[in-house]
Amino acid sequence: MILMIAGQNAKYYLIVFNSKNHAYYLESILKKSGYNPKLINVPKYLSKHCSLGLIIYDENIVKFSIEKIEEKKLDIYKVYKYCFKNRKKIYEVIYKS
Repeated sequence: MILMIAGQNAKYYLIVFNSKNHAYYLESILKKSGYNPKLINVPKYLSKHCSLGLIIYDENIVKFSIEKIEEKKLDIYKVYKYCFKNRKKIYEVIYKS
């Protein structure tokens, strides 16, 4: 497991799943908790198996999501931070199981 969250320059975070069911499940957990994640199709270069991901705009919600991922043993691929480095848009891995 890798976890690095320091989101001052993050535009958003992207949780990429290995299972569509787990993507829908985490989305429902977040919505029941009062959060508003956005379910999207992920570009192929960011995923391995599943094409679904959740966009989250708040670092605290990402931390909450990772706690739920670990607690519920959800099958995720990686969590990315979308940001700018050296004036380039990048997806930086901040968590993987």
